[in-house]
Amino acid sequence: MAIAVRAITRSELEQYEAIAMRTFGGDVAEGESRLAKVLRTERAYAAFDGDALVGTAGAFDHTLSVPGGSLPMA
Repeated sequence: MAIAVRAITRSELEQYEAIAMRTFGGDVAEGESRLAKVLRTERAYAAFDGDALVGTAGAFDHTLSVPGGSLPMA
């Protein structure tokens, strides 16, 4: 079966976060999503092997402080 890559839905966020945190050695307490507060789902992509989420990628919005103010960055 081919791997499909697409933006995630809000209902897939918990599974997305579990895979991402496992990859980077983090831990997620059940019912406590840190990503839900900072990640826009249209900027979060996942690889699916059938129904199984097997990989993640994403871009986070940030603000960069520069002399005289701040600028948006991704």
